[in-house]
Amino acid sequence: MATILKRTLRDKIFLITLTCAIMSLLIGTPSIQDINWTTIGTLFALMLCVQLLRALHLLNRLSDWLLQKSANTRQMCQFFILLAFGGAMLLTNDVAILTLIPLFTVVARQQRLSIAYPVTLMVMAANLGSAFTPIGNPQNLFLVTFFHVNLGQFFQLSTPLMLASLGLLLVLSHWLPRQPLVPPQTERRSVDTNKALLAGALLILIMAGIFGLIPIWLVVLISMLVAAGINRQTFYEVDYALLERV
Repeated sequence: MATILKRTLRDKIFLITLTCAIMSLLIGTPSIQDINWTTIGTLFALMLCVQLLRALHLLNRLSDWLLQKSANTRQMCQFFILLAFGGAMLLTNDVAILTLIPLFTVVARQQRLSIAYPVTLMVMAANLGSAFTPIGNPQNLFLVTFFHVNLGQFFQLSTPLMLASLGLLLVLSHWLPRQPLVPPQTERRSVDTNKALLAGALLILIMAGIFGLIPIWLVVLISMLVAAGINRQTFYEVDYALLERV
């Protein structure tokens, strides 16, 4: 608990948000009804699920597989950019960035590749990709849950933006250096298939909760039970500062 508190208090964005919230008390009286508990609960369940995916090494295995399929450094970077773009659609932009950037940095250093430009494109990709789905970022979650936007309406609005963003990223990626790729010697990570399937089922359950098919309180409860059963450490890895900024 102390570790979570220290990490939260080190978050500068959280501290700025907290200061603004305290200042707002001077011009109005807040109400408990003003808090969107549905969005907070959904985001909490989603972050728990993502941390389970990380703990099960599924994301690491995916990055290793992409590296094996790459023919040169440009293609490797493009794969990571697409992974950030697509991953943010399901894992949220913040989680995609915090998960993939460290993985890419390790690989890029092994290849003696400059990381500034590729990382910039990955951050752009995560933020642009997250706009495509209702669970891509907290703002989309709020729009869907508060205004009851149905799936068809949402994707009708987000699809043109997604296609334009993808085209822009592909164009910008052609300025990445194209060098021979040296496959690094990586340790084979084992994956528990049953736990991986359970985490995947949990992700589907969360999506069902977002669209009102299942009560959010039940989704949060099941997510906590699954996380506790698979790996209790995931509770310590959740970005609680992000929840408090929603």
